[in-house]
Amino acid sequence: MAISNYNERSRLEESALKFRIARQLSPELTARVNSIYYKDPDRAELETQKREAHELTVKEVEELLNQREDGAEQARELLNKLKRDCKSLSLLT
Repeated sequence: MAISNYNERSRLEESALKFRIARQLSPELTARVNSIYYKDPDRAELETQKREAHELTVKEVEELLNQREDGAEQARELLNKLKRDCKSLSLLT
């Protein structure tokens, strides 16, 4: 239990420091964050979760697209190699 409390305290201190840094870098943004949160904390949590899930989905789809583009490029290179090989073979006969 003590280790769990220590870990949670460390995490909260880290979050508090990050928020203090953000407040220094962008006072307007942090004021807006505070107003959104204090107006309806439950909705703020729900909206944040929805936005994070959406962002994660976008990143996953981007990665999938990049993988498919890489696969298409490899297939294109293989096709070109096969065509060159075919031309070389026809020149030999």
